[in-house]
Amino acid sequence: MKPHDRFFGRFHRRVRIVGDGSTSSADVEDDEHRFGADISHDGRRVCSVAGRAMRTPWTTCPSAAAQLAELNDTPLLSSPYQVLRQIRLAHQCTHMIDMAALAVSAAALGIRQRQYDAVLAVEDKDGADWRIGTLQRDDELQTLWVVEDGIVREPRLYSGCEMQRSQRWIEERASTIEEIESVFVMQRAMLVAGGKRVVLDQHETANDQVWMTGACFAFQSSRIAEARRRFGSSRTFSRSDELLADLDSPQDTAAKLR
Repeated sequence: MKPHDRFFGRFHRRVRIVGDGSTSSADVEDDEHRFGADISHDGRRVCSVAGRAMRTPWTTCPSAAAQLAELNDTPLLSSPYQVLRQIRLAHQCTHMIDMAALAVSAAALGIRQRQYDAVLAVEDKDGADWRIGTLQRDDELQTLWVVEDGIVREPRLYSGCEMQRSQRWIEERASTIEEIESVFVMQRAMLVAGGKRVVLDQHETANDQVWMTGACFAFQSSRIAEARRRFGSSRTFSRSDELLADLDSPQDTAAKLR
């Protein structure tokens, strides 16, 4: 291995969405996070939103659940990107608002059950940041993703696009709403996978990561010094089926929905 080459590890992230005629929920788990969001709706608009923060990197993260009320009375939009355009992202917990956006879009589309599994390798090789892995939707679709220094190389449909700016190009590149949702899920997984480069337990407060100031609820300048590290909250998963183990299995959920 060359001196500047380094493998940071493998990253697993699972997202599960369930819904019925009046409610929709989305949950996510990865090495650093376990969050969820539940919405109720009247078939046209969001009536209420509740956030769940079960495992968080910072002590202030759970308080962001109150911010989800910004989505109340917004229309049921079919794209999570469109949902997020309705609110002030930097004042939200990234992970709770992402789950709320997926729950809203799922309600708009009438999705009763869906699961995504992202598995990524994070490494520096030949001076470049590589994030390589797969995204699987339920048991049917598995897509290879290769991102070099933030630029998509695979899938070819998105080649040359900047991954973290997917909201700018996805509606032109994707031909179905399912593709848009899948890119949204993978873009977030790619973003969070970068955390493999940082050992959060080396930081006592969020203020130790000043480069993140303003990025989300916990890192707003008004509270960044209050955010204390939840030491020991990080985990390393070796298999996707270890994730969201506190929820019913997809089979059990399907039985309840029938």
